[in-house]
Amino acid sequence: MKFLLRTIDRLVAGALAGAFAAFAHALLVAALVTTAQSSLRERLVLVLAPELPLAALVGLLVAAASVAFEPGIPADPLEGLRELGRAPMLQRTRLAALVPLAVVAGFLWFVATANVARVGLSLEPTLLAGRRIAWAAAVLALLAVLAVLALVGPLRSYLAACASRAPSLVDPVRTGGAAAVAVALVASLSAKLGGPGGEAFGAFGVLGVFTRPELDLSPVGYLACVVAVAYGAGVVLGRRIPGFAARSAALLVLGGLLLVAARAELTFARRGSLAAALATGSMPFRLQLAVARRVFDRDHDGASSRFGGGDCNDANAAIGPEAIDVPGNGVDEDCSGKDAPVAGARRSNGAEPVAEVPEIPVSARPWGAEVNVLVITIDTLRFDESTPPAGPSATPNLDALAARGARFTRAYSLASYTGKSIGPMMIGRYPSETDRDGGHFNRYGRGNLMVAERLKKQGFRTLGAAAMNYFSLRSGLARGFDVWDLSARPKHEEGGAGSDQDTSVTSPAITDAAIRMLRKQGDPQRGNFVWLHYTDPHAQYVEHEGAPDFLGNRRGGSALARARYDAEVWATDREVGRLLQALEKFPSKRPWVVIVTSDHGEAFNDHGMSWHGMEVWESLVRVPLIIAAPHMKPQVIDRKRSHVDLVPTILDLAGGLADFDGPGKSLVADMLDGAGAPERDVLVDMPTGPYTQKRRALLYGPSPGKKIIAYPGKRFQLFDLAQDPGELNDLSEDPTLFDEARARLEAFEAELRELPPTSDPTQP
Repeated sequence: MKFLLRTIDRLVAGALAGAFAAFAHALLVAALVTTAQSSLRERLVLVLAPELPLAALVGLLVAAASVAFEPGIPADPLEGLRELGRAPMLQRTRLAALVPLAVVAGFLWFVATANVARVGLSLEPTLLAGRRIAWAAAVLALLAVLAVLALVGPLRSYLAACASRAPSLVDPVRTGGAAAVAVALVASLSAKLGGPGGEAFGAFGVLGVFTRPELDLSPVGYLACVVAVAYGAGVVLGRRIPGFAARSAALLVLGGLLLVAARAELTFARRGSLAAALATGSMPFRLQLAVARRVFDRDHDGASSRFGGGDCNDANAAIGPEAIDVPGNGVDEDCSGKDAPVAGARRSNGAEPVAEVPEIPVSARPWGAEVNVLVITIDTLRFDESTPPAGPSATPNLDALAARGARFTRAYSLASYTGKSIGPMMIGRYPSETDRDGGHFNRYGRGNLMVAERLKKQGFRTLGAAAMNYFSLRSGLARGFDVWDLSARPKHEEGGAGSDQDTSVTSPAITDAAIRMLRKQGDPQRGNFVWLHYTDPHAQYVEHEGAPDFLGNRRGGSALARARYDAEVWATDREVGRLLQALEKFPSKRPWVVIVTSDHGEAFNDHGMSWHGMEVWESLVRVPLIIAAPHMKPQVIDRKRSHVDLVPTILDLAGGLADFDGPGKSLVADMLDGAGAPERDVLVDMPTGPYTQKRRALLYGPSPGKKIIAYPGKRFQLFDLAQDPGELNDLSEDPTLFDEARARLEAFEAELRELPPTSDPTQP
């Protein structure tokens, strides 16, 4: 009977300790992640709903494992360590040699495996590389075990010989602790010196990736705390039998906490926007919320009916928040609350009417009827780089270009990630409308018509260059180009084929490739279309000789990273300036129209983020846009505009707009009359990917407008950008504002021709 009671006590103690750990963490999150229009109690209740039962379950499992390995009265871990110091000399010397060798060998195995993975992923497709890495890790582990076995004897003899002078050398606790401290110091130094891309400090530099801001290890620390307190509580309660009152109180407290969590789950239905804000600010909460939803996902469609998962029919996998709603069929497939309206509803649901774009006759275009078009996309270029927070402008050449052209101050990318934004931008459709696969780096099939293909049919010479492996022929981005130059790609051994780990400087090579292409393959007698993608402003950041001081008096965790980013932008701008100078010498009968923009922005501790690709905040999707043509009057356009407008603009400039049927509108009229530019609603559309969930944002009303962000599961946030440019004050719980915003979003979505991603799109 005592054994049974002791076992129950240990299980209850583990679960209760895990629950208390979750409560402490929830209180911390609720206090730190403050949001407008929410009280501490509301935030605490939401965080507790998924975290408390999961932490109690983890605590219960830890206690159960402890009971399985130590039935009866558990040993005191501290007493066990002390007993090691009193063990016979032979056992002590063996352990004193084995423990530090195991610690060091384990560390070296991890470093070696990480380096193998880094090289393998840069040379081969992910799946094939993963298999090879797994085999390599197993072989390295075997070598590590053999090395430990080979060295334990000599080291044991050496320690035994020194024991008379230094008795601590035969204490396995001290030798193991010393090895752990040494490994921790080496790991910390390697992480600091290796750089975020792991590009320095030799083989150990790979640990530098742990300093990357987007690598949030807080869930690991949180889980370790839950495990530790659950194990400790189980040991303490297992070594003493509490009285009836204490046992009853523990059960009542545990039951009460679980009841609170169950009741708290009901708040997700009405506080979805608050849950979204908390998930953005706390990685452990985000992960546990995802786990809770997966547990309650009965039809396995990726959404649940509980914890704000938004699945309105959890028995039908064809119905859920990620489904495509068929307009007008009477079925609410996407669980939005009603069937999608039929096309054309934008004009009947109170949405901003789409103003007719005036057709500008050739005679009214000061640059003439026939032009060359140069499109420059600069990876990860923020909208505000012409006026950075400190120091001089990082874009003097782009500023000069804007001063003689049209500068669009409120232009938006189609998504916050290259793989989701750059292809649709060059197709002229929203990402959800494109023929694509479901990968992280999307491939775009022949179901799309690229702008280069359209221009080639019109007789244009099409030339392009990029410095990132994603832009290879396999992506479909190069389709339609007569010449596609990837000579600027960094070598594999320099950091990984243009991956986001790369630290190579490629902007000079892009400019060189462009100049070389124009000289050798450009056609002075007909139209030329050139697309160049500069990658350098993307992390990882490197220093550039001659760059101004962009740090100034800025302070804070992201100040140095922003200053290094500004320097990368400055260096890229210098190369763009060199290209524009060379362009003036190209012997063509046609003038050049230059378009400069970015695929997306970058966050520097905005909303707790210092990366891109997951959310659609302003710093991530608002981008610069400059269009400059000869003899035009400079214009500043403060109306909202979208990248979906670029293809029709290019075709309009080239004289081939008549056959285009996409959703975008030409910006040529804006180039000539910025003050008369009409208002338009703008949609940011980021489909689901392997590492990201679906995000949509509609910007509507007089610019800068209001912005509604839609998350899976009928979760929304609403901001008034005129009053709240930092998107801090969520207005989604104002029924009047929210009803209007949601109606406009649904009406806009009704115009989309959505396509589901395929495992193998029409071949690129």
